[in-house]
Amino acid sequence: MDIVVVYGAYRAALIVINAISKANAAVHLTTEATALSKLLTVEQQAKISKLGLAAGSAQYATAVKAEITANVEAANMALAKARTEVSAANQAITARRAEYVAVKQLHAQRVAELATITATDNVKKIERAQRMLDTAATEKQSAAISFQSATRDFHAKKIAVETAAKNANTVTTAANTASQTANTSGKIAKAVK
Repeated sequence: MDIVVVYGAYRAALIVINAISKANAAVHLTTEATALSKLLTVEQQAKISKLGLAAGSAQYATAVKAEITANVEAANMALAKARTEVSAANQAITARRAEYVAVKQLHAQRVAELATITATDNVKKIERAQRMLDTAATEKQSAAISFQSATRDFHAKKIAVETAAKNANTVTTAANTASQTANTSGKIAKAVK
């Protein structure tokens, strides 16, 4: 008879332990979902609300985690796009620099040609050389403006990359912090019991 009582007490203890574990898991889910839901936009909260899920349910926690994951992925995609744009801007600046150097050399060549032709006293050749020099000077100025524009664009895109990186880092850190806070709260609750 004693063995039956001991076995019954053992089974009762297992049932209580199982119930406590399930309660702890539910508390953990609720705590984590609550912490993560604070990071959601109003639109995301409304989207989850329309699903009609109970705030403490596993489905609610899954929906909140999915939205947070989407936020992190969107921030990382924005960062990747910004990096691609910086790379393209860097290539553009390299091309504009090469163009500017070529036009600058052409201008120097036209100046030298004009100086050589001026010594011949041939008016038509001098006028032609002067027109070519004027054209080269205009092209040089256009190339310089294009190079400066490409440089400004590059720096603006570089700042956009830094901003996107900070945003991605902030979103990821906030999500990790919220999850860790919930995990810590769950561990404290388990230790107290």
